[in-house]
Amino acid sequence: MDIEALKNFLRDHDGASVEVELVAADGSRASVPARVADVVRRVIGAAADGRAMDVVDDVDEVTPNEAAALLGVSRNTVLKLVDEGDLTARRVPGSRHRRLPRADVMAFRARRRALENALAAAAEVALEEDVWDAELRDGAQTAR
Repeated sequence: MDIEALKNFLRDHDGASVEVELVAADGSRASVPARVADVVRRVIGAAADGRAMDVVDDVDEVTPNEAAALLGVSRNTVLKLVDEGDLTARRVPGSRHRRLPRADVMAFRARRRALENALAAAAEVALEEDVWDAELRDGAQTAR
């Protein structure tokens, strides 16, 4: 069954009433707890809509490397963002290591994505409305 068919199946059967089960090669089965089944349903919906979805542990803090992976940047960029006050971090007592609140990292990512979307929309409007003169517009189109 493809992902779109799974999404339709969940929709047709009022997703909440569908149970998720793991089936091993030998035929043995195990029911998945409701909260895990909910995550599976959400992942299926996101995948069918072509959206990316991160599934992360419910851990309060992340390392700079983990924050970098969540943000799609380098560890050095994360440390720079911390030093500039764009992200908060604490030092682990007795070491040079840092930990960042996961909620702060996720909020920063959401703000950055919103800004990127707003800038892209503004650029699109500027191109459509012929705001730039021909020379700048041709350069912008070449850069795409």
